[in-house]
Amino acid sequence: MDSIQVESTDLKKQAAIYGVILGVISFVLAIITLIIGANASGIMTVSFVSILLVYVVPLVITCLLAVRLRRMVGGYWDFRTALSHIFIMLAVSVVLSTVGSKIVSRVMPSLEERAIDNMMNNSIESLESMGFPDEQIDATVEQLELQKEGLYTFSFVNLVQALAVSLIMYFILALILAAIFKKEKPIFIDVPADNAHPWQDPQEPKN
Repeated sequence: MDSIQVESTDLKKQAAIYGVILGVISFVLAIITLIIGANASGIMTVSFVSILLVYVVPLVITCLLAVRLRRMVGGYWDFRTALSHIFIMLAVSVVLSTVGSKIVSRVMPSLEERAIDNMMNNSIESLESMGFPDEQIDATVEQLELQKEGLYTFSFVNLVQALAVSLIMYFILALILAAIFKKEKPIFIDVPADNAHPWQDPQEPKN
């Protein structure tokens, strides 16, 4: 029983370590996304980079780390074990990346401001080229302006709210990943017919 508890504790620690790694990677990718967004010349470029670096790459890394965690317990874990350890990893990651992003917004607000301004200009050009009405263009600009104003209205309450929403979303993601990566240990093991009853003496072949 003690060995099982130690093994579970070690796995939780490893999940937390992987969460730190994932959080740092997500934070760095978010900064790269902001830099590209501040200098991109088209809305399609910004959208593609954002989807790739903010969503696709972290998700792939999360899946790889989940598989590594499963290997640590012999390649098998049930849904509950998968869910708890994947969520620990994701929770640590989202806390680090969210807090890091808020710190960057406070320390270097000009970077995010430039990214929003550039996105605003690219959005206007794109919507105008596609013939969207002025009302829809104005609504898009207004949303971006509100996002820009949010850079200067940071508060601890807003940070907690952002973390709470993110944790709920990541718990849903953990549910999905746990359902995908769960692997129950087989109850029965295939044994060759000759060794099916090892307590019996092997019979001599009949002529």
